[in-house]
Amino acid sequence: MKAPTLPAAAAWVASVALAFLAGFFVSGRGDREDPEVPGRTARPEAASAPGMKAEERPGDDPVRALSTIARLARSGTSEEFGAVVDRLGASWHRGKNDPVLQLCLEAWGRQGGAAAIEHLRASSLSAEFRGWALRHIVTGWGQADAPGALRWASESLRPSVGYEASALVAAITVASQAGEVEAAIAAAAKLQSGGYRNAAFDAIASALLAEKSPRDLVDWLEGDSPASGLADEFVRPLAHRLAARDPAKAGAWAMTLSNPNHRSQAIGNVARGWARQSPRDAGAWAESLPAGDSRSMALGYVAQVWADTDIQATGEWLNSLPETSDIDRAFAQFISDIAEDYPRIASEWANSINDPGARRAAVIKVSNVWRRTDSESALRWRDESLRR
Repeated sequence: MKAPTLPAAAAWVASVALAFLAGFFVSGRGDREDPEVPGRTARPEAASAPGMKAEERPGDDPVRALSTIARLARSGTSEEFGAVVDRLGASWHRGKNDPVLQLCLEAWGRQGGAAAIEHLRASSLSAEFRGWALRHIVTGWGQADAPGALRWASESLRPSVGYEASALVAAITVASQAGEVEAAIAAAAKLQSGGYRNAAFDAIASALLAEKSPRDLVDWLEGDSPASGLADEFVRPLAHRLAARDPAKAGAWAMTLSNPNHRSQAIGNVARGWARQSPRDAGAWAESLPAGDSRSMALGYVAQVWADTDIQATGEWLNSLPETSDIDRAFAQFISDIAEDYPRIASEWANSINDPGARRAAVIKVSNVWRRTDSESALRWRDESLRR
């Protein structure tokens, strides 16, 4: 039997999950009626689309909602889905029924596509709900028809509007997973700099790592590919994800990048990611790099991350480094990180920086922070330090 494509497989898995959840919650209930609760008034009857059974009207009961959604996922119409969403969405607030609604919206997107979105936009549901729901409908649509969902999202959504940008990222994510990388990159390039753009390129990078080796990724980034002109967008997420898998291999990969800017950016991201896992090993790797800006930056990032968890160990490591100009950035980063909580300790370290310009900057930084709690001591130390 031929394996289903990714969107088809995702839709199949979602349908099975709906059926399983519904069966899990409903099993054991038999034909028992819910017990009457004194003083509780009956819920008003929920409107339902033609063909919806009265006992399937979801109301606020997640068990009934799951059962209804499971049936609709198998054989429902877009109109029936709309009735369920209208009912659940009317009393929605963030955190209420979110998993159930998400399943329903994604199933509706797979079944109705653009029609589901038109229904949502024409509804009287809250703007916050419609914005949240749009992303999940687009995700479901993409699982059934990745090119179609991405094409609609690219042409119809406004990247400058937060909830629409979020839906565009959802379409990009599903499309890149389905192999529509070139179209996904073109759509991601429309997003403004910031979190949504980063999320979009991160999703594409994740899909690329699933099908390309690190070496192939170097050729892809720096050769004639759909990423031409956008390589800067991919270096950070690729380095971050590779470091999470195998930091040593990620470090070796970063050094193979021929573009100096890409190499430096990758080294910095690997240093940060590796230091979160094993700062001592990350420090040893950073020390082994060739002298220069990349080494200095890597040492600084290791110091920054390590100082967040163990100031003493970070200080001991910095003291063990040979006194070269490369380590001044590491010292400066360490001092900057501890100054807020330990200004006196930071002041002792600031004067150990060799480079006069970097030392002066560190002294001013520490004194400005220290003045908030002990202005007299901070100013006296600053003046003495700057005269050296």
